[in-house]
Amino acid sequence: MGKIIVFVNQKGGVGKTTSAINIGAYIAKAGKKVLLVDFDSQGNMSSGVGAKKDKPTIYELLAGQCACEQAVKNTPVENLDAITADTDLSGAAIELVDEENREFFLKKALEPLREKYDFILIDCPPSLGILTLNGLAAADSVIVPMQCEYFA
Repeated sequence: MGKIIVFVNQKGGVGKTTSAINIGAYIAKAGKKVLLVDFDSQGNMSSGVGAKKDKPTIYELLAGQCACEQAVKNTPVENLDAITADTDLSGAAIELVDEENREFFLKKALEPLREKYDFILIDCPPSLGILTLNGLAAADSVIVPMQCEYFA
């Protein structure tokens, strides 16, 4: 069963996306199957790994509009796949507010993929909102990248 690692920090620009991409690519190059999940509506991870940002994205997966296998896209790196994100994901934060068990939508959506990947890395948005809470609830481990600066 694949290990799920989430990259979180409420501050932007600290290296969440960069860390997720580079750690994921390194693990994939070592021969392990890796899935990167872009869980930030800015979609920078999707662009950074060269995955097509066409539909379905993580939003459609959360909304139950597609099967998890349909949302997975190949990247140019062998053993490295991605589920992309776009601005539609920002709507999920609003739509999930009134849902029962709203913090477990991502966990439920990714569960069928755990058997297919050694690692699933989730790149969260720079906030502590419902999307990040979903990432934390889905995770086995948490990495909090931070800048080594005085005010960081």
